Amino acid sequence: MASTTYVEELTCSVCLSLFTDPVSLSCGHSFCRQCFTNFRRTQNLCPYCRARISTAEGNLSTNHILKSLADKAKEEAVRDEKTRGTEWLCPDHDEKLKLFCETDQQLVCVICRDGEKHDGHKFKPIKEAASARRRELDEAIQFHTSDNSSVEHLAKQQEKEMTKTKTKSCQLRTQISSQFEEMHQFLKKREDQIKNELQEKEEKTLTKMRGNLESIELILSERKEKEVMMKSAQDIPDSEGFLQWWNERSLSEVEALKNRDMPPPERHGEDTTETQGATKERPYKSRVDDLKVTPVSLSLGPYESHLQFFVWKEMLQVINPLPERLTLQTVSQKLTISNDRRSVFCTPRNVESAHSARHQSQQSQLLSNSKFSTGQHCWEIEVGSGAFWELGVKTFWGGFWLKLFGSKTMCLRYRNQKYTVHGMDTEKQILLRERPRKIALYLSCATKELSFYNADDMSLIYTLVCNWEDVSAYLNIGECDGVDSDPLTVCWY
Repeated sequence: MASTTYVEELTCSVCLSLFTDPVSLSCGHSFCRQCFTNFRRTQNLCPYCRARISTAEGNLSTNHILKSLADKAKEEAVRDEKTRGTEWLCPDHDEKLKLFCETDQQLVCVICRDGEKHDGHKFKPIKEAASARRRELDEAIQFHTSDNSSVEHLAKQQEKEMTKTKTKSCQLRTQISSQFEEMHQFLKKREDQIKNELQEKEEKTLTKMRGNLESIELILSERKEKEVMMKSAQDIPDSEGFLQWWNERSLSEVEALKNRDMPPPERHGEDTTETQGATKERPYKSRVDDLKVTPVSLSLGPYESHLQFFVWKEMLQVINPLPERLTLQTVSQKLTISNDRRSVFCTPRNVESAHSARHQSQQSQLLSNSKFSTGQHCWEIEVGSGAFWELGVKTFWGGFWLKLFGSKTMCLRYRNQKYTVHGMDTEKQILLRERPRKIALYLSCATKELSFYNADDMSLIYTLVCNWEDVSAYLNIGECDGVDSDPLTVCWY
């Protein structure tokens, strides 16, 4: 009788049968020629280790050594089947196997039961033990089928996200070309640079998505193979053969599906004496919970919506920027707004002293009349050489929370010749090589980011995460060490 290890080495991992016309790949693994041919039609990978198969391995030669050994194993299996007939006999006592040892998980005869080797063990009739395990196998197969459907759904979702990424990339590429058409002669080089940036981001995003999709498909392929293997046991007619198959091939696979962190469910109203010692049901743990679909994350930042504005400094005479035309408002008597509502400056002290103390105690802050909740927005503020200023966005809590917490602000602050950024959970000092005369702010409600730029050369200063909705442009100005700041002016174009 051929040993189990010997037969396993001659078994194709695709069809789970002894080799038929075996072929060997460069990675060292072997399969039936037909099994490998069918698998390669969908994936150019080794079915076992997932290594890529080169095109040079198109016509593989038969591995005659494996073929000879597999043929001999088949002949030996036929001889063993004829010798044993339909009776399952104990190899130690030549008695019919009538019991199943729950302790050792193996078939035994009556003599084995009374022997020292199985002293104190628990036994069940073969049919009863097989019936319990058949029910468990059916549940495992049902779970596999449902779980694989969920994994397939994830794979389809990932493919849709990849299609959306390609579509958005195409739209952005068209938009970029359209905007660069006006300054084609001067900015052809810059246009190519931005397109290349988009291409790199697209490839980076798609590479990440492809990797995730391959991981999902790999898991799906492996689980489908196991599902096929489990379903094959449903055709085993006799309980003895099924239990032997169960112990050799399926027990570990079914146990691996279970969530061992959770206790088996209680069985109310069942005879615990009859089922004592049998493998108890445990909840199965789905792989879907460990898998995630990579969403579309392709973004060109400000070059999506304000491309011409951000290359304005390169070619002033040919661009048409469209920054927000903000108008300002304030309730503080410490600030004065110009007639065109573009500029704000500190109210002279002799004028301020004429107002009530109530007005004097108010903060010297102001907001724009516009509120931003969707889209992408950009505006530019001329800060001059002021001693103290703050630029950013502000949101307001409503009702009770407004009285309790007031408003929230995130901004770039200049004070005591130092620059600091203040976000939801961020307060950080930053160093700038040059003191900017203008600050550009870019707010993307889609990516929830607020970015600050040196508008003199459009270099990025800092980016904050902004999860608020319905924000307004925020400005603050005041004196520092007795020195008034220069006016803040909204740049209109």
